[in-house]
Amino acid sequence: MTTINKHLLPLALESFLGTIRSGWDAPPPDIPNHGIQVARFSGTASNPAVVSTVGLGDIDLASRQSGRQINLEILMPEGSSFNILAAMLFDISSQIIEKKEAILRGDYLKLKTLGYFGDWFGLYFTNPIFIDGETEINCDSKKIVLAWAIPIKQPEARFIDAKGWEAWEELLEENFGTLADLDRSAFVVDKFGGGAVSAKT
Repeated sequence: MTTINKHLLPLALESFLGTIRSGWDAPPPDIPNHGIQVARFSGTASNPAVVSTVGLGDIDLASRQSGRQINLEILMPEGSSFNILAAMLFDISSQIIEKKEAILRGDYLKLKTLGYFGDWFGLYFTNPIFIDGETEINCDSKKIVLAWAIPIKQPEARFIDAKGWEAWEELLEENFGTLADLDRSAFVVDKFGGGAVSAKT
């Protein structure tokens, strides 16, 4: 863990998410280093503490739907396993940069370095509804979109594939209080060890 270099941090991001407590300036081994950092932000009176990428927003990404330019930073509510959250964000950021394609609401990406993450399979992306107010910030003439990454397990990825992201987000609403808990169980049951899945009741 290291202190984030303030020269690399959009000041607008810090003013929106609170001051930086600490951060990581390089990913773990086996994850490509693209110059992205990850920081722990203290939160504000209206927004919770989060762990977020810092610098991904400097990179122009393309929307596969509209083709328009999108700049984004990815954040996760702060939990107890800071190193795991940071490694997840480094892993996913490296994939996004290599593809040069923005993630959209309803997408998920598989974590490449699964050995770090136990039975966590990927990150699902949606709007950060826990943020009070705007989820886009202006910085250096760019509009940076804030995206919420939620860790998912393989049965949950299969559920998204089978039922769609809207059905999945209904489950997220029902289990909102546990979304930052890396010790939680999957919200769905993977039947027959294949693609058939159902919500837990």
